[in-house]
Amino acid sequence: MSHVQIGLVARDTRLRWVVPIVLACAALAASCAPLPPQGGIDVGAQSDQWMVRWDPELRTPISLVNRSLAGAPGSPGTVAVTEAVAEAAVREVFRDRALWFNLRPTLDDFRIVRSYTRGWLRYTRFEQTYRGIPVAGAGYEANVLANGRVGSIEGRYHPGLTLDIEPLLGAEQAENRAQAVFSPGSTPQNVPSVQFENENGFRARQVLTIVPIGTRYVLAWGVIVPALANEHARVYIDAREGTPIGKQMVGRIDPR
Repeated sequence: MSHVQIGLVARDTRLRWVVPIVLACAALAASCAPLPPQGGIDVGAQSDQWMVRWDPELRTPISLVNRSLAGAPGSPGTVAVTEAVAEAAVREVFRDRALWFNLRPTLDDFRIVRSYTRGWLRYTRFEQTYRGIPVAGAGYEANVLANGRVGSIEGRYHPGLTLDIEPLLGAEQAENRAQAVFSPGSTPQNVPSVQFENENGFRARQVLTIVPIGTRYVLAWGVIVPALANEHARVYIDAREGTPIGKQMVGRIDPR
């Protein structure tokens, strides 16, 4: 065999080894890349496999379902985990998948506002906060199995918030203006009605909150006031301009 033929054989042999290695590296790199906007499967800690659905406008998850736990049964007598265990498990998902939510340290966070059980499942409700201020209607509800692993997370998250959180209007001033929206026996003022997908409830008569309105966000006082027909309403008053920006009728006051 000539030197030229030997060289061609050697080069062909090297190529046969190089191509699979390059393809393997490309596959590995692809597996580490962020999921496409239309969703996909992510494999993470404890062999969790997340099927993710994305909000087409906010570009953040609206649903995460742990496929590795789909249909996992609970044995008779199984006890649900405690609230503390469930909260820690969900926060671990938030922390490990911070890029999905565009979480920024010291700015964005979640606050647990409700926890309850159904059989061996523990459900926890988290509201989104920006610099400690809740975002109206935003957050996630998760269910955690008896083994401490998160089964699913669903809700809504608003990323990249930037606004001044210092109110120019006091809480009592906001309450006076909210009460003026309703007068017993008369038609409410022309204030837009709002309905948030997820209601986190109020823990006080006046709560400073961030209200999403279209593509903008408004710092507002959410105030519960008596309304028509012995009902109550949540009235949102712009905390900087003092104008009512929305109202939502509620049947009763949520103690949470």
